[in-house]
Amino acid sequence: MKHLVRSLPLLLLLLLAVAPTKAQDLAFSVGGWSFFRSAKGALPTESPGTFPSFGLTYGITRYMEAGVSIVPRLSPDAMDDIFIEEHIGFSLFGERVKKSGGPGIYLNALVDAGILLGAHNLLSGAPNYSRALFLRVTPFALGNPFYGRRDRMFSLGIIHDYDKAETSLFLNLIAVDFYLASPTKVH
Repeated sequence: MKHLVRSLPLLLLLLLAVAPTKAQDLAFSVGGWSFFRSAKGALPTESPGTFPSFGLTYGITRYMEAGVSIVPRLSPDAMDDIFIEEHIGFSLFGERVKKSGGPGIYLNALVDAGILLGAHNLLSGAPNYSRALFLRVTPFALGNPFYGRRDRMFSLGIIHDYDKAETSLFLNLIAVDFYLASPTKVH
């Protein structure tokens, strides 16, 4: 398990480097994370709070994408916790983009697997760090790269904190992807 946690960021970078040129698309993503307590009452963070996310999503194939985000604590104690999230996602209902370059399926569902690296208690001067693996299901993804925008709604995930050996749930209520397409690709 340690080797998987260590090698996932490297694997993601390798996938991005060797991705086929025709399937590449890039989106700026904005959303939010809500963490729930584990059965033992622990949170992936030191306390509840508001966690926006800002990141990039990159199309690897017509069905697969990779993403990376920064997830800082906004309140209370802004920037006391910061997460880096990396994931690989798969479209369940159809292609994100057609092979011909046309629009893929407009209503889709996604499954993501990834890693969440955290830095906690940054303001106290005694920081600690966490590593977690997660699996997330997004039942509603409206839009695709062809239309320049996608809204991902009601994503529910399970997160396993590798260091604490705790498992809990998280929610991404909504995330919006704004695709950064060249003017020749915008339809």
